Amino acid sequence: MAEKPAEKATAEKPAREIPPERKASRQDTLTVDGRTITYTVTAETMHLPGEAPEDDGKAKAAVFFTSYVVPADDPATRPVTFCFNGGPGSSSVWLHMGALGPKRVEVPDAGMPKPPPYSVVDNPEGLLDLTDLVFIDPVGTGFSDAVGEGKRAEYTQVVGDVTSISAFIERWLTREGRWASPKLLAGESYGTT
Repeated sequence: MAEKPAEKATAEKPAREIPPERKASRQDTLTVDGRTITYTVTAETMHLPGEAPEDDGKAKAAVFFTSYVVPADDPATRPVTFCFNGGPGSSSVWLHMGALGPKRVEVPDAGMPKPPPYSVVDNPEGLLDLTDLVFIDPVGTGFSDAVGEGKRAEYTQVVGDVTSISAFIERWLTREGRWASPKLLAGESYGTT
């Protein structure tokens, strides 16, 4: 017997492949007020497991983020700021490359960007001299998405958004041993409200 159209529409979609976590790092420098700051920039994906018992710890989302970390003798004394954008539905690129990061897209004084290609320049007005920075693309934005049996709709609403950002921050702080560091949130619009 052939499937009816309604049965096809409600049929379970196969789980999407869970891509491996990826990481790329390098060192760079930034000069702020005549002082050279050496930092490590890392672009990475981190898996977030599902929280229900039946998820059995399997990844349901892959969160892309970029971190800028300045070496400190005692990391507990160096603040870390988690940055994500508003919308909802916007990646962190606007805060990252337009305001807070150690590099930014060059914009003339009139505030209107030139046509592409865009120049990227040092950003001494960013925050890296004061705090380490972690730019988070919430699930469903930028390079972050639901994976495996995760569903984007679980994350693109208030509770799912808050839960996934909180879970990411907890995992990052644990992995990096930064629970004692002063912690801040930075965002615009829907981000951090």
